[in-house]
Amino acid sequence: MRTWLRAGQGARAGGGEGPGERPERRGERLNLRHVGIVFVKELIDTTRDRRTWMAMVVIPLLVMPLLMLVGPSSVQKQMEKYQQQKAAVGVFVQAGGVVTPQTAAPSLLAALKAGGGFDVRSVADPAADIMNGKVKAVIVVSPSFEEDLTAGRPTPISVNFDASDQNSSIVSDRVNGVVQSLGAAVAAARLSKRGLDPSLVTPFTVSTNNVAPKEKVGSTFMAMILPMLFGVWAALGGMYAAIDAAAGEKERGTLEPLLASPPSRLSLVMGKYLVVVATSVFAAFISLIGLYVAFKIKPEALSMTGDGGPATFALPWNIMGLMLLVAISLAAIFSALQLAVSVFARSFREAQTYLSPLTFLIVVPGIMTEFVPPSEVSASMFYIPVLNSLFVLKELIMGVVNWSHLGVTLGTGLIWTIVSLRLATSLFSRESVLFRT
Repeated sequence: MRTWLRAGQGARAGGGEGPGERPERRGERLNLRHVGIVFVKELIDTTRDRRTWMAMVVIPLLVMPLLMLVGPSSVQKQMEKYQQQKAAVGVFVQAGGVVTPQTAAPSLLAALKAGGGFDVRSVADPAADIMNGKVKAVIVVSPSFEEDLTAGRPTPISVNFDASDQNSSIVSDRVNGVVQSLGAAVAAARLSKRGLDPSLVTPFTVSTNNVAPKEKVGSTFMAMILPMLFGVWAALGGMYAAIDAAAGEKERGTLEPLLASPPSRLSLVMGKYLVVVATSVFAAFISLIGLYVAFKIKPEALSMTGDGGPATFALPWNIMGLMLLVAISLAAIFSALQLAVSVFARSFREAQTYLSPLTFLIVVPGIMTEFVPPSEVSASMFYIPVLNSLFVLKELIMGVVNWSHLGVTLGTGLIWTIVSLRLATSLFSRESVLFRT
């Protein structure tokens, strides 16, 4: 490479042909040996960049364990805190006048006290007191609540809460449980008073049993979150390598000597492009390692089965291989786009600005596909770039290998890769783009 640079600089000093005038450049001949040399040179430059290491290794390796270990445990602890803490609850008598909750609904107050975990308070305005945080929920009863219960008449109860407050929603569910228990006790007392067996109004008892294997439950959960995360690293893991490969060269002043070297523009582009692809795929692979580490540290991270038992999740080697194949397809498309933008940009910072919106091309489809089961996806969706890759990843994670979907996805990915790569090569062949100010 240094010999090439000296030769190119000597040719310029002697008034020879410029970098854009060599016959091999005009023919855009691809020399695999030159591609390999450029690849090694760019790979060395990439591994020297601290930002690339952060994007390629450190962040993917940390994000998965943090999401699987810190996220679910934090949510679980918060939910347990809401369930166990003493909640402020109000009881309000609708149009009660001088009637107080103590006189209008003593049985309800007793049930709340027996249920535990409630701090029953008097409220003047249910909606206002809930919204200002004085109470988390308010039970509204009629002035004749107790009389209706005694006379065997139905009586209305309304539970008011703030749906924008998660704690208020949880307290509302707890209050509903107390109210339903009180209703069942009143109904049983009425039947017993009439000499009837309370079980007459309970024709059956309901229990739920999860028949799905714990592996399938874990796979279903992971199929919701893993495709987007894995796709992000596959598509964007090599972004800094792409920026450095062109815009970074411009800032360092090393691009012009590189163009004076023997390799054709096509060989230069391919060498740089393969480094960006390799960096992206490596980042995706590291994210899988991070996921593996997370489950090794905390195997119960997927404790989400209906019976309270831990779900499990495992990726066979053949599935991981196919996932990496999809990752290569995604990386191939985005790497060419990133390289083209980097060539067009005047500086490293400008390239970052231009490439930031690419994040939406993978995140938005990831959110769209998060709750869509692969079985409900129409065949036409597998012809749409990015979406098809995410759906195929969902299928693979759930243990479904549909060769038709996989083939269509890889085929369309190849077409878009060629288009994107032609764009990058075209821009790299224009002096007006490479040296624009």
